[in-house]
Amino acid sequence: MKWLDLNNPTSLILDQIIQKINEGVNVVDKDGNIIYVNKNSADYAEETIENMLGEHIAEFYPNAAVLKVLNSKKEYTNIHVQNPDGRHFIVSAYPLMIDGQVKGGLSIFRDITELKMMNSKISNLQEKLINTSSSNIFNDFIGSQGSLKEIVNKACKAMGSPGGPRHSIISGETGTGKTLLAKLMYRFAKNIGVLKEDAPFIHINCAQFTNPDIAASEIFGSKKGSFTGASNKNGLIEQANKGILFLDEAHALKSYQNLLLKVIEEQTVRRIGGVKEIPVDVIIIAASTKNLEKNLLPELYQRLAQYELVLPPFDQRSYSEKEKMFLHFKEEYKRS
Repeated sequence: MKWLDLNNPTSLILDQIIQKINEGVNVVDKDGNIIYVNKNSADYAEETIENMLGEHIAEFYPNAAVLKVLNSKKEYTNIHVQNPDGRHFIVSAYPLMIDGQVKGGLSIFRDITELKMMNSKISNLQEKLINTSSSNIFNDFIGSQGSLKEIVNKACKAMGSPGGPRHSIISGETGTGKTLLAKLMYRFAKNIGVLKEDAPFIHINCAQFTNPDIAASEIFGSKKGSFTGASNKNGLIEQANKGILFLDEAHALKSYQNLLLKVIEEQTVRRIGGVKEIPVDVIIIAASTKNLEKNLLPELYQRLAQYELVLPPFDQRSYSEKEKMFLHFKEEYKRS
């Protein structure tokens, strides 16, 4: 099977282009023998192009994805392949079709070994940073080293995610510490530098309003005349820009859940009755005593539940934790 006729000017140009690209390129016949290879691929294999031509691809790339193509006659895109020597590649492989028949295969790959090692180092450093930074902030959260240890770890990961803080859900019965956990997550995010020191923390109990329209105007803002008594007002989402909006009893949003979903997806907010889209960058922590998976739109729940923290009821806590909580509430009562 002839691949490129280098006496043909068009083929010569094509060859020069393929030889210059950053990815490795291998072309094999239907038996897996190499009929074309570029310099990048030869360099990865620590061979010359001349020595590779005519040889079976498996001699240089034992886990070659192009061999799967020859067997399945299907294309494979962006798959991860690890060589026996420990190197990692992202590979796309395609069948070569001529007159409706598979005559060979083409693979294009790039070496991501250094990138993978760098990501691993970043993850390890991030884990150390989270462990170091969380040790003091969550100490006062009763159970942080006991029954709530995994929840605290998860809360730290939500705020310390490599891509930035993540939206989260906190669920649990009344009095289990949902508000305190949200505030500690906020403090932790500032402590590790993913939120600025002056970043806002805005808290609203969505169930405190008997009229959901009023709750919506508080959260999203309103334009004068949009409903009886409405005034021009920026909502809590705007006030929480560059920080955290804590929506307690988020299930009470009811018919305005679509607006919240739009804020998350588009990172803009439109005041009730308004037409202007206002850019916002806000992390939402939604809390509830109810099951938000059953009380929120599926799309909204999926967006918010990137990290879901479920606080256990009081009767599931250890005796020592119950004792500490009792003494804590006793002192709080004395100060009130």
